[in-house]
Amino acid sequence: MSFEAHYEREGTTGWPIKSWDDANTLLGYQKAEGPSYTVFTLSNGSFIQCAGGKKQLVVEARVINESGSFNHYRFGLGNSSGQPQTIECNCGPITVDESEALTMRDARLIIRHFVENKGELLGKYNATDITEMFQ
Repeated sequence: MSFEAHYEREGTTGWPIKSWDDANTLLGYQKAEGPSYTVFTLSNGSFIQCAGGKKQLVVEARVINESGSFNHYRFGLGNSSGQPQTIECNCGPITVDESEALTMRDARLIIRHFVENKGELLGKYNATDITEMFQ
């Protein structure tokens, strides 16, 4: 599998990266107090992002379709609980369902799969389509 994406985090315009090892190291800089978000963008414009700290964060992906439209997803563990959870971060606070409050370990798994598989969503996580929020 190949890993190729444009990396960006709070406070930088980013740069291209070509290995999971580099991405994994760069994710280690993320902290709730800043830099608190990270984005990996594919060549077709699809991207995956996480925001928050290592112990609690939110992961979202935007998948660009062949028509140029997009679908936007938020990842979670299991079904929605209906209970709100606040993710504290320099760019927040962000309120999500408690099932969508993930850890950096979750983010690493989701991001690696997304980038190495050219925008494919990792099936072991629930990907809720939240596209309506952006239209």
